[in-house]
Amino acid sequence: MAIDNLRNLRQGWEKDGNSEAVKVVENILDALTVISWDQDLKGFGRNATDDVTKLASYMTKDWLTGEHANQMLELLKNDLELHEIPSMEIANTYFYEKIRDGFKQESNYTSDKSFRVYRHIGHLLATKDLDHLAFLANLSRTHWVGVVLDFREHIVWYGDSLGQEIPAEVKDVINWWTKFHSGRSFTYRKLPITIQKDFFSCCLLAWNAIAVFFSPDREDLIPADNVAFGRLQVLLRIIRKHESQTEVRNHLHREDSLN
Repeated sequence: MAIDNLRNLRQGWEKDGNSEAVKVVENILDALTVISWDQDLKGFGRNATDDVTKLASYMTKDWLTGEHANQMLELLKNDLELHEIPSMEIANTYFYEKIRDGFKQESNYTSDKSFRVYRHIGHLLATKDLDHLAFLANLSRTHWVGVVLDFREHIVWYGDSLGQEIPAEVKDVINWWTKFHSGRSFTYRKLPITIQKDFFSCCLLAWNAIAVFFSPDREDLIPADNVAFGRLQVLLRIIRKHESQTEVRNHLHREDSLN
């Protein structure tokens, strides 16, 4: 089904003369012929899926899960590090869930080991070792939003591809965590984001909004009618990273066998 959908997209883009999109599809189809579907996905951390078969979701209209979101966030983090974007941290999708737990268990937040990473990030932001923290938050397990915390200017940038205001609970959690680590009250601004026209593009668009925030000269907001191409661009980047890591491991294996 996913491959059929991919070929249908290519056919439509060929008719429209969209050579860039056609080339991306062809590159993906070529790569899929050599990927072993029973192997683990290489090059990503433990918070991203290691199941290669789940890559098929990028070729469909499936709602993207936390595993997909963490793959995309790792790609973004790698890209920002490559271009030497300073003083920022891209957190995984567990960040909001954990600081929400801290908000509900404030008496445990300062000492419980499970919050150590989140206290450390807060300390780095408070001491100006970091200026920005960005993350995707999953609201009610049905909708992704993008958040950027600017500790330098004390601003919360909140982006919702449905155009909705930040829910009271989410605002309470963020207000508590930012004030806990800065002693300051933050103001809220809308993170520029594409408004979705479907029921499945929130993850891609929230991720894209964060990417544009940090790299406005290199990134553009994905048009709502071009989300299929946006998903495939992400998929191709994931495949390329997987391929590069596989090649490195195979090279090291060959060297070991010769020694």
